[in-house]
Amino acid sequence: MLAFLAAFGLFWFLIHRPGLHIGKIRIIGATYITREEVMEEGGLWEPINVLDIDRKQLIQDLEKDVRIEKASISFAFPTYFDIHITERLPGLYVECDGPQFAKVSYSGHVLAVYSSIPDATAPLLTGYHGGNLMDGDEIEDEDVRGLLHFLGRLEPSIQDQITEVSMDGRKQITIHLRRSLPIIVGDAENANKKIDTFVMLCREMGNRKFKGKYIDITYEQPYVKLE
Repeated sequence: MLAFLAAFGLFWFLIHRPGLHIGKIRIIGATYITREEVMEEGGLWEPINVLDIDRKQLIQDLEKDVRIEKASISFAFPTYFDIHITERLPGLYVECDGPQFAKVSYSGHVLAVYSSIPDATAPLLTGYHGGNLMDGDEIEDEDVRGLLHFLGRLEPSIQDQITEVSMDGRKQITIHLRRSLPIIVGDAENANKKIDTFVMLCREMGNRKFKGKYIDITYEQPYVKLE
């Protein structure tokens, strides 16, 4: 037993010696966050001895980034150190003070603030002003949060069809679709109740052309406003 403990102690000492490189880091699940950003925020570098990484501290450091909803770690054969990232995905661009535009996740977190809209990763919300928003803030408006919840429930193929979302003074929401008619979904509560109808219409309009100005699904049956 003493010989075994001595051998194990020597082995443990040797594999933790400074300058010894063991393992390779893999980043899994990240789409918008780069490998370089994960490594920098986690205080990691390569080559590295993955056995010396403080896993609890690494997760805490990564989850300080508002773009990361959850981080976890696993080992894979033979010596891979896998960092699993669950990102907060962009749901809307919201105009705020500046004037600037806040990229807001489906969970309502402000992921970043820009002087102009930099990409098409999320549609623009018009008719609403977010006030003084900064990175890491959360949207408090319940109507906008309800809208984000609705958008987050849609499958990616439907989300990709949405180019703009407008909200009027009564908090009534209209979804503007690429190459299709706008769909009036009512307030956020009604939108979430009628999500199956909305998805059905998006699929139908993707297969054939609809003539008209808009479709209103606030009624019991969808109403098409003709030209």
